[in-house]
Amino acid sequence: MEDSKLVQPFAFLGIEIWLDEKDRLMLSIPNSSQKHAIEQFSLPVRNQSGNLIGTLAFKKQISVKTQTLFSAEELLDPHSQSQDQPISLLPALGLFRLDSSMQKVE
Repeated sequence: MEDSKLVQPFAFLGIEIWLDEKDRLMLSIPNSSQKHAIEQFSLPVRNQSGNLIGTLAFKKQISVKTQTLFSAEELLDPHSQSQDQPISLLPALGLFRLDSSMQKVE
């Protein structure tokens, strides 16, 4: 049986993704010195054209000394204006995506 590993684009930040034994999408992030622990967050999902097709909502499962583990709980409609949507992960970690002109964007 072939071992299929997920690409780890954020490994340099200590962030890892994998599928667990029940095929759930899991994510771990390093614990930080932030005062507020992250309980849930969202990640945008884009197609190959770059169009937003949904948002994955992750929920905290367990926190150990150096890492916090999260599982993907639902795929949210990209056009939903729900007030209850979780915070975005990168700003929660104090990180921002840089666009092609190298300006900070959220």
